[in-house]
Amino acid sequence: MSNISNEDLDALLGLARAATPGDWQPVIDANYAVVTVGDSVVCCAMHNHNDARFIAAASPATITALVQQLQEAQRDAERYRWLRGVLDNDEITDGLHEAFMKGLSALDAAIDAAMLAERRQKAQLIE
Repeated sequence: MSNISNEDLDALLGLARAATPGDWQPVIDANYAVVTVGDSVVCCAMHNHNDARFIAAASPATITALVQQLQEAQRDAERYRWLRGVLDNDEITDGLHEAFMKGLSALDAAIDAAMLAERRQKAQLIE
């Protein structure tokens, strides 16, 4: 399985935001399967009941939540990998310790700021 790019995640979020909002529900009988939101049919899966169940489960709200959780996990993983690489730099770790004492949100913000500063510094070296 390949990684999903940020562009693909953004496109998926765009599709979810453009789709019919609401509580997607599969409606299944012996002859057909559809997905509804209220009185409106969102999708018709015809005879494949499992497709209708899957499509209903993959509602815009679900896709949006999944993408947001994945993006947050990616940011956390990036912070962790960066932090591992700077643990021997006392100047950075002292500042992070101060942020940690203020709370985890402050620590995340301090790490994000330090990562951004490092990226900018590397970009200036390349120019």
